[in-house]
Amino acid sequence: MVQQFLRWLIKILYGKPTVKAAKARTKTLPKGTINTNNIIEPNYELIVYNNPTMLEDDAIKGVASICGHAMLTAIQLTTLISGIGKASVKVSTDIDKLIQMQEDFNSIGLGATVTIQEPKQSKTE
Repeated sequence: MVQQFLRWLIKILYGKPTVKAAKARTKTLPKGTINTNNIIEPNYELIVYNNPTMLEDDAIKGVASICGHAMLTAIQLTTLISGIGKASVKVSTDIDKLIQMQEDFNSIGLGATVTIQEPKQSKTE
C-alpha cells in the first residue's frame, strides 16, 4: 500500500514524460543500414506504376510472385497502385535485387522504378 502511494505521489509530482521531451532526447539517425565500415547504406525502394489495360488479378499475381509478398499484401498493394497510380512495393539496401525486380515488372507490363528512399519528415509543433 505504501509503494502504491509512493508511485502515485511520484506520478503526480513528476508527471509522465511528454512526447516532446522524448523527441528532444532522441537523436535522429539517417535511414539505411550501417555496414562494417560504419558507412550508412541508403534504403532503396521499388515503385510500381498503374497499367489501366492490365487485369487486376494479373497485377496481384505479379506483385505476389515477383516481390514474394503474401496474397493479402499483394491485394492491398495492387489496390493502392490502381487507386493512387503508384505504390512502393519493396524497400531494400540491395539495389541489384530491386533492379532485377524492376525488370521483371516491366516484362509483365507494369512500369516500375527504383529510387532512393526519402527520409520521412516529422511533424514539428
